[in-house]
Amino acid sequence: MPHSDELLTGGLFAGRWQQSNSKKREYLRAAATLIEKKESATGKSIADLLGVTPKQLSVMRDSLIKDGTIFVDGQYLRFATPGMGKYIINVASQDGLQIASEFS
Repeated sequence: MPHSDELLTGGLFAGRWQQSNSKKREYLRAAATLIEKKESATGKSIADLLGVTPKQLSVMRDSLIKDGTIFVDGQYLRFATPGMGKYIINVASQDGLQIASEFS
C-alpha cells in the first residue's frame, strides 16, 4: 500500500500543479520559496518577489484560495496541504520555472 506522502505527491499535489497555468505556477513557486525559507508569504512579499504590485495578483490569489490550494492565516498565505511547498519547489526546478519571468 502506498505511503500517504506518495499519494499526496502523485495525486493531489500533481493534480493541483498540472491544473495551474504558467502564471499560477509562478505565483505558487514564489509563495513556496518564501514559505520554505521561513519568510513571511504575504500578498505584498509575493508581489515583490515577482516584481509586480499586489493588485496585479489579486485575482490569481483569490482563485487559488477558492480552489483550496492556499488559504489566508491572519496576514499570511499558507498552503492548504502540508508538504505542497516542497513539492512545488522540486517540480518547478525540474520544469525550469524561473521566478518573475511571466509577470515582469
